[in-house]
Order: sequence, then C-alpha cells, then structure tokens
Amino acid sequence: MNNFFIYILFFFTISCDNNNQDIIIKQSNIQQNIIIQSSVKNKTDIVSIRFPKKLTLKNSSNSNFNFKTIDYKYSDSLSNWANRNIRLYRFENDSLIKTSNFKSKKIEAKQNSDYIFYTMHIINSDENIQRQFDSYVEKMLLENKDTLHIGTVKEFKKEHKELFEQLTKGDSISIQFLDGKALGEKITIPVKW
Repeated sequence: MNNFFIYILFFFTISCDNNNQDIIIKQSNIQQNIIIQSSVKNKTDIVSIRFPKKLTLKNSSNSNFNFKTIDYKYSDSLSNWANRNIRLYRFENDSLIKTSNFKSKKIEAKQNSDYIFYTMHIINSDENIQRQFDSYVEKMLLENKDTLHIGTVKEFKKEHKELFEQLTKGDSISIQFLDGKALGEKITIPVKW
C-alpha cells in the first residue's frame, strides 16, 4: 500500500515539474496504402516510398496543450536530408484531410487527437533494390501513372522485409510542443512499425 502512495506522489511530482508527462503518445499501423513514386526522368525507377502511420496524442491533464510540428527523423543516409518531410492528415468523416505540419495544433484537456502521417523514404537506385519494384513499375507504366498505391505496411513488410528494415530501422518521431507562443519541450520517441 505504501508503494502505491509513493508511486502516486512520484507521478504527481513529475506531472507538476513537466506538464508534457500528461501527454501519452500511441503509435499504430493503419490500413492506408503505401505510395511509391517513379522518377520524372526514368519512369522505370522508383525514387521514393511513403509509409503511413497513425499517432494518437492523449491528453490526460485538465489543461489544453499546443504543439507545432511532428517531425520524422530518418536514419537511412539517403532519406536523411528529408528530415521533417512528412505529409500530415486528420481523419474526418472517414476521409483523410491534409493538415499543416507548421501551424499550431491543440490537444484539448482529457481528449485524444489522432493524426495520420506519411513518411518519404528515398529509394536507392541499386539494381537489386529497384528489381523489387518491377511488378509495380509495370502497372504504373500500363496506367501511365507516376505514383501508385501498393498495399499496407503489414503486406510490404511481409514481401520486402529486408528493404523495409533498411529504410526504417532507427527512425524516430519528434513532437515540438509550445509554451504559450514560444517553442517549448520537444519529445522524441523511436518509431515502432
């Protein structure tokens, strides 16, 4: 029983010192499709792949929190230049609605805010890697498209496990909170696929 009270006191102390301890970040995979894009110069080369991910920000406090950006930190050397380059969305009426990643967003007290984001991983031009996309490229050429939706993350991980690990291993997400109108604490967590 004493341990329970010590835990409550410890949690209360942390919450008073650091309000963002009241924000719980949950990651989950979703059924949105991965998007691949071909090169403008050579339609048979895939240059990027976008993986979708859902973030739920749960505010367990009695106060509202504001944050500015959700940044994605790429660990692979080709995509590293694209840090912060994500497309951010919210679900409204079963549709994805694009949301600015550079404007302030509010998490109401005792509420959850769900966001969907798409990464932008750069694909190596190595022949062995490009060969993994041959069936998709064929479909893109037949349909005269430069982008293609190719299935879920779960499906891609199953078919292209090594490539997926190479692209995503060590990646992280940072959320830049606001303190009034000034930048406040930045929380960084590893991405869990």
